[in-house]
Amino acid sequence: MRNLANLGLLTENRVDLAAAMILKEKPRLHPPSPGIQLFDYFGLQSPGTSCIATAFGAHMYIFTGSKEISQQASTAFWGLRSVSELQSIRKMEAFMDTAGPDNIQYSDRTEALERVLVPLWYVKNGECKCASLLRMFAWASLIYLYADLRDAPIGMSLYGRLAERVQIEMDECYELDAIYETFPDLMLWILFLAGRGARVESKLYFARPAAKILAAQGSI
Repeated sequence: MRNLANLGLLTENRVDLAAAMILKEKPRLHPPSPGIQLFDYFGLQSPGTSCIATAFGAHMYIFTGSKEISQQASTAFWGLRSVSELQSIRKMEAFMDTAGPDNIQYSDRTEALERVLVPLWYVKNGECKCASLLRMFAWASLIYLYADLRDAPIGMSLYGRLAERVQIEMDECYELDAIYETFPDLMLWILFLAGRGARVESKLYFARPAAKILAAQGSI
C-alpha cells in the first residue's frame, strides 16, 4: 500500500509540473521531500562544476542585477551538469532506474532539476534586467531535460511549444544583441536546442543567429 501511495504522489507531482509548464504558472504542489538538500539529488559539485557554475552565476548577476535569480540560474547549471553526468553513467552501465543507498532514483533527480528551473519560467521583466535571457535558458533547459535526460520521444509536441516560447522571447527582447555579445556560448546552446525542438518551418529562425555567433567567433 505504501508503494501505491508513493506512486500516486509521484504521479501527482509530475502532472503538477507538466501543467505548470504548459500554463506558464507556478506549480501548486511542493516537492515530495522538501527536507532533502539538493546535494542529495545532484551530488557534491566537482571542482570543475563548482568553478564554472560560480562564474556563470557571477556573470548572470553582473548582467541581470539580481543576486537571488542569478543564484537560481547557477543552481540550475549545476543540476544540468550533474544530472547529465549521471545520465552518461546510466547509459554506459545500462542499468535500470533503481534507487541507490539514499533511496533517490534517477527520476527523482530529474524532477528536482525541473523544480529548480521553475522560478526561471515565470521571472517577470521588472524583477531583473534581461529577464528574457533567464526565461530562454529555462525553456531550452526543459527541451534538454526531456529530450536528453529523460529520453522522451523526439516527436513530442512539447518541444515545438518550448521552441516557440524561445522564439517569442527573442522577438520581444530589446537587449538581444547585447545578450549575443555577452553570452555567446549560452545563446548557441539555447539556439541549438530550440532549433532541434522547433517545427521544420521554424528551424531556420534559430539557425541564422547561431550562424552569426559562430561567424563572429571565427568558427565558420
